[in-house]
Amino acid sequence: MLLLILLTLAVFIAGCLYVNFLRKVNHWKNRKIPHAKPVFPEGNYRGTGSINLGVILKSIYDSGKTEKVYGFWQFHIPTLMIIDPDLVKCVLASDFSHFDDHGVYFDEEIDPLSANLLTLGGSQWKCIRTKLAPAFTTGKMKLMFPMMLKCAEDLREVLEGPAERREVIEFKELLARFTTDVISSCAFGVEVQSLKHKNSIFRIRGKEVFESSWEVLLRNFIGFLFPGLARFFKLRIYSKELTQFFLKFIRESMEERKRENIHRNDILQMLMELRDKGFIGDADDSSNSKFRVYQYSKEKFTLEQAAAQAFIFFTAGFETSSTTTQYALYELAVHPEMQERVRKEVKRVINKYNGSITYEGLTEMEFLGRIVEETLRKYPPASNLSRICTKEYKLPGTDIVIEKGTQISVCIYGLHMDERYYPNPEVFDPDRFTEEQKAARHRFTYIPFGEGPRICIGYKFGLTQTKLGLATILSNYTVDVADGKTRIPPIYDPKSFFFAPKDGMHLKISPVARNGQ
Repeated sequence: MLLLILLTLAVFIAGCLYVNFLRKVNHWKNRKIPHAKPVFPEGNYRGTGSINLGVILKSIYDSGKTEKVYGFWQFHIPTLMIIDPDLVKCVLASDFSHFDDHGVYFDEEIDPLSANLLTLGGSQWKCIRTKLAPAFTTGKMKLMFPMMLKCAEDLREVLEGPAERREVIEFKELLARFTTDVISSCAFGVEVQSLKHKNSIFRIRGKEVFESSWEVLLRNFIGFLFPGLARFFKLRIYSKELTQFFLKFIRESMEERKRENIHRNDILQMLMELRDKGFIGDADDSSNSKFRVYQYSKEKFTLEQAAAQAFIFFTAGFETSSTTTQYALYELAVHPEMQERVRKEVKRVINKYNGSITYEGLTEMEFLGRIVEETLRKYPPASNLSRICTKEYKLPGTDIVIEKGTQISVCIYGLHMDERYYPNPEVFDPDRFTEEQKAARHRFTYIPFGEGPRICIGYKFGLTQTKLGLATILSNYTVDVADGKTRIPPIYDPKSFFFAPKDGMHLKISPVARNGQ
């Protein structure tokens, strides 16, 4: 009987979805907007589960790249992809107030970690973003740099033995442990040492967030496509165990610091200020931010709000930076002459600063910087930016009016791999990012961290730990392609929301020759 009930329910739901799909199938045609042809039930997401989402979105972008905008369907949801860089600028920056919401499902009551800077919209997002902005200034990065250096030294030590033995290393997991250590130290003031202890609790919890299981994918799938249904059933994006662990850790850490009168230059300390005072440092700090998005407010953070922001900084930071670092090493292994060129630069700058990697020294490593920029072009941390139109908007230079509630897509990967802006886009060429080359391109054809008021708040931190990891490895070791192990080109994990390499990133490591310059 139960099986019959479940089968009947499944048929009923499928029927409702099909009727809803038919009702929307002419959405873009009726608005005279060029569009892809949808297929039930996936719309234009054909291959979901067997093809990486970024690759699917790029194929949609390529189909419509001669247009200014292009309509498509994310399953049953009509979505407008913004193709033209001038219009991308309008959506992300110039007319941001019409598109200030990601439209991502969250429920702060049953799933408090889900109500973070990435998912919040409108006034909630504006308030928290303004409060957190002073935590990510260049000055704050410099204060955190000594903590990063300690983790970089651990990375050097961990690689020393395998390098002497000329071993093949799986860099995806290794670098995720490195960035976990960096962020745990800089965010929470704790040395989790996951580089030396693979089963550290922070690494285990971090892996849980990006676990590519079908259960996790299904939760995200329902939350995105059926947010009303998700709220009705009180769907959790993050497990109860993960939430309890993180809330307990933040609460106990704050209590210990207050009790012992401990003060550290880390993110947790700044979140404590927000909880106690409602602001970081002086109230005037927020006026220095690039985008003044919200009138200054002294409303204090709750424990749950503080934990949610700490959580997203931790999880988003280690996965994206470690992915960028591993792909940079991959490209340098494939291009050994490029690796030697950047190694000479890194060692020259280190020698200038008495044999040490310094914050100032990293900024002087220009070729290393271009390598990171080109890596972010070819393998962006996120393949797509989602927005919701929150106020009716007429696209400049067109007759197109975007209705309130319309789902918007900006395909980062499509823009970055468009031969009109980057000739031979599959070729890894750091010299695309000389000052002359950058000045000749439209600024909004390169948006690895987004742009405008919702640009990634921690992008400076991410760039710093990426460059530090690369400088540490390249000044001490050589990375090479491992025959039979290194996939050329990489194959992207179809179940990952990022461009994570399927089955990891395997490279051979060896010490730098003693006479290397």
